[in-house]
Amino acid sequence: MDNFKKRLVEACAGNDDIPQFGKGQQTYIAQKLNISQEAVRKWFAGDTVPRQSLAKDLARVLGVKHSWLALGTGHGEINTDIQTARRHEHTA
Repeated sequence: MDNFKKRLVEACAGNDDIPQFGKGQQTYIAQKLNISQEAVRKWFAGDTVPRQSLAKDLARVLGVKHSWLALGTGHGEINTDIQTARRHEHTA
């Protein structure tokens, strides 16, 4: 979940329409998605991630690709996750 949190923060920082942290950022996103601010707070805290359908809407609001937001495409995140999953498959 930490990787999602990092991408969320990065996407917000790269979008001029999103208010800065502490200046209405979570409220803005919650209103755009018609969800509770508490749900958004949990994403930023790294406690939870949005359901896939909501993640697609979030990506649209942030102006990023859903695949990047959900899975990460930079800095080898996907390859690392795939390798970790394969190690778990072999030990299970």
